[in-house]
Amino acid sequence: MTDFDSSSRSRSNLPAPGSCLGLLALTLASHGALGLTGCGAKRGEPEAAPSAATPAAQPSLATRPSGPSPSAPTPAASTPIVNPSPPATSVSATAPGGAKPSDPPASPSDLVSPTAADTAPQPQPQPQPPQPSQVGPADPGASSAGGSAGAPSLPAGAGGAPVNPEPAGGAGGTAVTPVMPAGPWKIMPLGDSTTAATCVRARLWKKLQDAGKTNIDFVGTEKDVGCSDMVPTGFDSDNEGHSCYIVTNLTDQGNKPTCNLDYKSDSSDLALWFDMQAPDIVLMHFGTNDAWNGYGPDMILPAYQAILDKLRTRNPNVQMFVAQIIPLHPDDGKDYDGIVRTLNEAIPDWAAQNSTDASPVVVVDQFTGYEISTDNQSDGVHPNPTGSEKIAQHWFDAISTLL
Repeated sequence: MTDFDSSSRSRSNLPAPGSCLGLLALTLASHGALGLTGCGAKRGEPEAAPSAATPAAQPSLATRPSGPSPSAPTPAASTPIVNPSPPATSVSATAPGGAKPSDPPASPSDLVSPTAADTAPQPQPQPQPPQPSQVGPADPGASSAGGSAGAPSLPAGAGGAPVNPEPAGGAGGTAVTPVMPAGPWKIMPLGDSTTAATCVRARLWKKLQDAGKTNIDFVGTEKDVGCSDMVPTGFDSDNEGHSCYIVTNLTDQGNKPTCNLDYKSDSSDLALWFDMQAPDIVLMHFGTNDAWNGYGPDMILPAYQAILDKLRTRNPNVQMFVAQIIPLHPDDGKDYDGIVRTLNEAIPDWAAQNSTDASPVVVVDQFTGYEISTDNQSDGVHPNPTGSEKIAQHWFDAISTLL
């Protein structure tokens, strides 16, 4: 208090002049009794609590409760009245500024209304487009071109992705989450004479049966067995293999084949092949005749796209396994090895652009480890029994874990 001289009081040990105690002492000395009654308040401090006759202070409008005033004494106006109901906005597990749900609630003056930026939905990370799985032989150094052993393996695909990695999830298959069909798995072997007129399909069927993968149904408009050296018991020969076919014809481009077979070699074949079928799995090795004619990826990949788009209209969950095609050398008229390699290098990028979670596109390396000199027939184009065995094994490795 401003009129208390602490220094003088400490020296004399007497009440300071003018203080309440001083006045009381003078009164006692003069009259011998208490004569003053109002010296309890200090200057600048609130008065003592009023007597019973004095009305109690009423709360301000900001804190006064609604309804009739209670008969009980009202708390002092400086005591905050806390609203027992929760605030209008919910509080997250960790509030701004580091407060946690266990912390005491903030006073009303500390509550700040959230801004639009605080309440606006925060952008969520967008899922990345799925990358194609790639399967093939485990030995990338076994590839050869023109039958020369020890030739370099197929170069890396677009974006540096290896063309021939170890199959995802082990050597038995790929990292594909299947959509289970209601009945047996409908598998469509699709392509040219490598599919139609060799023992690839028969060997693949036998491998699946021997592995207990019997819930399968090969499908296609063609019924030819296509194999003479081994035909397993109960072999399902249905397929969509078309000898001499130039896949580029499906986009109404390229030369017509000279073979006189049962197709039109134009875009109308898409309807003939797929309108009445809805395969779950497609094993596509297509483009050998295109490479033979010198066509590159700019003509072949649009045909792949037309096939995939049509298949998805029949089954939106179709899984396409697309081969990097085997090497060929029918003659010395062209750089067939370079043409095939250029196509095979472009396939992974095309697959990545078109693969989805619902309908994966999986690249299967049929090129690496395939020797023209030992795996092809004398024509330099079609696989012999050894070549058929290699192709069938790669298909088996790609799909067996799905079935």
